Amino acid sequence: MKSVLIVDDNLASLKQISTQLAQFYEVSLAKSGELALEICAQEKPDLILLDVEMPGMDGYATIAELKKNPRLMHVPVIFLTANQDTATEIKCLESGAMDFITKPANAEILRHRIDLHLEFSAYQLHLEYMVKELEDNIGVSFAELLGCKDRNVGSHVLRTGEYAELLARELAAAGVFGNEITDEYIDMLIRATPFHDVGKIGISDLILLKRTALTEEESLEVQKHTTIGGQVLKVIHGRTPSQHYLDMAITIAEGHH
Repeated sequence: MKSVLIVDDNLASLKQISTQLAQFYEVSLAKSGELALEICAQEKPDLILLDVEMPGMDGYATIAELKKNPRLMHVPVIFLTANQDTATEIKCLESGAMDFITKPANAEILRHRIDLHLEFSAYQLHLEYMVKELEDNIGVSFAELLGCKDRNVGSHVLRTGEYAELLARELAAAGVFGNEITDEYIDMLIRATPFHDVGKIGISDLILLKRTALTEEESLEVQKHTTIGGQVLKVIHGRTPSQHYLDMAITIAEGHH
């Protein structure tokens, strides 16, 4: 059963809407924006019905705080308000709300809107998962491409990704870097690490496949793969600036030695 958080300073309104929805969703109630944020910190709801006009932290301030939190920023919010003027509706939508319903809300219309946005949110999450999976496979594909040149390189790239994740999780548990190593950080690290040796594409096969000791000149040539990798990834990132994990991939490629 999907969870819905209802936020309204009017207790009568809270009770009415809760009664209308309780048999269809797992309902939580909050009589203020501050309390709503506390509830969300404990357990993320699937959707939030948010009153606009509340004392202290109003609806606009509440949704602004939600949007700052990576864990909560994609939770769909439907604003509830007695105001029916166009300016209020525009402000609600500009603040990041998915919808706007005037009070008192018709029970069937409210349920229809909630179901619509829950369905859309689920589809959006599924689409994001598919895109992420595709992007992750690009990194692995680079490793496999390098493996065509040197069978040891591909497996090395994959092992390095596993080592990086293990080390990051241990550092996070130990609190070595405070709160810097978050789950989001580790996720980006996992996605970025497979690109660390991509610059070896620009190194001659005669050097990469050499089974005897490298000369000093050949060693210097191999070392260029860090710079080459950084340049390649900067070009890719320039074409897809929204892919923030590529920032980390560039740093890793350039500095992993």
